[in-house]
Amino acid sequence: MRKLISCIFILVLWFGCDDSLINPLADTPQKTIVDNTHNPTDWISFSPDGNYMITASPDDENFYSNIIVRNVSNFKFDTTIKYQIPDTFITIQSTKVYSGILTEDFKTTEKYFIVGCYGGLKIYEFRTTGTAKLFESISMSGNVIQLALYNDSLLVYGNNIGAIKIWDLKNNRLVRSITAHTGAISGILITQNGKTIITSSFDNSLTIWRVSDGKALHTMYHDNSVTGISISPDEKYLVSVSLDKNIHLWNPISGDWYRTIKDNDWINAVAFSPDKSTIATGGDDNIVKLWDVSTGKKITAINNHSGRILALAYSKDGKYLASSAADKKIIITEMK
Repeated sequence: MRKLISCIFILVLWFGCDDSLINPLADTPQKTIVDNTHNPTDWISFSPDGNYMITASPDDENFYSNIIVRNVSNFKFDTTIKYQIPDTFITIQSTKVYSGILTEDFKTTEKYFIVGCYGGLKIYEFRTTGTAKLFESISMSGNVIQLALYNDSLLVYGNNIGAIKIWDLKNNRLVRSITAHTGAISGILITQNGKTIITSSFDNSLTIWRVSDGKALHTMYHDNSVTGISISPDEKYLVSVSLDKNIHLWNPISGDWYRTIKDNDWINAVAFSPDKSTIATGGDDNIVKLWDVSTGKKITAINNHSGRILALAYSKDGKYLASSAADKKIIITEMK
């Protein structure tokens, strides 16, 4: 409670947000992908080597979720692989893919990617040609809408009713189930030592959990739904964004509040840059904004979308920042 009261009083230190003062990135190489045949892409994931990007659009006219893996190495989009994933034994809603992640070592045809959908997870073998081969399915009630993977073995996933599960991929067993939130899970992070996980939810909260026993260590709050979280590579800062138009910076160990940056519209997505200096956010004003972590000030913006921003992702090397929006565009910006 003391943290919440302090946070309210210190909010007077917020930074203004006059977007008329922001100049978009000029002369920056970008790749724009437009796909009007499917619904907008609502999640993006890069492979650790930065060479591949995986996206998915929800149901199309044929009731498939279209998972697309692109080769983005050297900024050349010369390889595009489309996977049609039908679901013939349950309802049309189950075909929607809500989230996805690439395995840590994404180099050969024996590697896999994982997607969350209605009723659980599906693990697919990655192939450079042909149709994706289903490797394994893991059940969970509801829609699996967030995923996080640690050390290519510990998988944490959450659904639209606030539950999370911790799964040991190597031993193919459930480690723990946690009734984490009273609203849909909007973000999951696993710390570098694998000992704690951080979740956010549309119930206005984010929580730090201990993996060993599932105990909630710290819970922090926004004034509206928390729509995304990200952590700096050195794990000094945890950032959360919300429909309350605020960007909060926290200590990911103690849960202590550092700073609030105030935006001018609902914020739907956030990503920390790999060099830990910048936070990227996107919201209902159709603009991707870059913020300086040390000062909380806006650096610049990418305003080439014409619809609200749905997802953001940096490649691990920081070379690319990808954004998707309701305008059915994915824009990949080469960062300087």
